[in-house]
Amino acid sequence: MAAETLLLKAIDYTLKFLQLREERDAQEQQKVDDVLESFREALIITRAYLADCRNGVSERDRAKEVELSKAWNEVGLKVRNIGTPDAEELYQIFFEKADYWSDPESWQRNTDGEIDISLSRVEQEIDKLLKKENA
Repeated sequence: MAAETLLLKAIDYTLKFLQLREERDAQEQQKVDDVLESFREALIITRAYLADCRNGVSERDRAKEVELSKAWNEVGLKVRNIGTPDAEELYQIFFEKADYWSDPESWQRNTDGEIDISLSRVEQEIDKLLKKENA
């Protein structure tokens, strides 16, 4: 009887452990999904804004640039929440991108050119991060 009780406790402990692990994995996956959602939103509104300016559809729009700054900042915060070493460099890039959009003309004058915040760079970096997180 004692052996059976001990075995049942061991099984119960194992099931609780697996359940907690599954919940943690689901939480981590939700963080990655949140990053991807925010990233795609920021990417879409940035591309649309740049295309409108390039094609003469609209002039520079300060309110839109502030919206872009906030969108990239949100991506950076969500990447930071992932909490991996790979995410650290990436969220700094997103924060720099947010700083750029908060004042594009000043940022261009003050930057030393060492950080690449281009859309192609951030797309490559987010792809690398998401592949590692989903592996």
